Amino acid sequence: MRILAAVHHELVRYGLMQVVRDIQETDYIVTASTKEETVDMLRRYTIDYLFIHEDLPGAVRLETIQKEAAGAVIIQLHGAKGMSAGTPFRESLSEWLSLDDWYRMLTDLFSTDHSSRLPLQPEADMEDLTRREEEVFRLKVQGYSLKESARVLQVSVKTIENHRRSISKKLMLKTNRDWIKRAESEGFFDKQPRGEE
Repeated sequence: MRILAAVHHELVRYGLMQVVRDIQETDYIVTASTKEETVDMLRRYTIDYLFIHEDLPGAVRLETIQKEAAGAVIIQLHGAKGMSAGTPFRESLSEWLSLDDWYRMLTDLFSTDHSSRLPLQPEADMEDLTRREEEVFRLKVQGYSLKESARVLQVSVKTIENHRRSISKKLMLKTNRDWIKRAESEGFFDKQPRGEE
């Protein structure tokens, strides 16, 4: 499970991270303290759950964040006054809940199948990838690191990161296992060990 905690107040952010780790095994938790940082983190990481506080500072519109977080479950944290009217998010939690209530609500949230809330999308075709993205895909599933891929393709590591992120979104790949399964189904593996050509 991959989580982004977009909360300005450090103690609330830290508390949320601790409760989540107590309840659920996580691959990683990244944080943001402004809306701009939130968008940046969403572009850099694949996220399953986004916790965003209603008072998060920044000029970015919530709809922009929602678009960047496509595919993630978004939970808005709100204060004592309740959830803001007109919020684009479906899930909410009050920061004023007791610890027991936090545990109960987060346990329910993580055990719910959220796939029915997402629009059905047909499986993306490899033809949706650019030629360069297909090259990056092939190198990744053959075990090449970011640096090795960048060296082979004579581009920067950042460019490889961007291509991998784009591939993940286009093909809806969340884990390394997803990449390997997709490569197997597409017949990407040749019988030669890496480095022997």
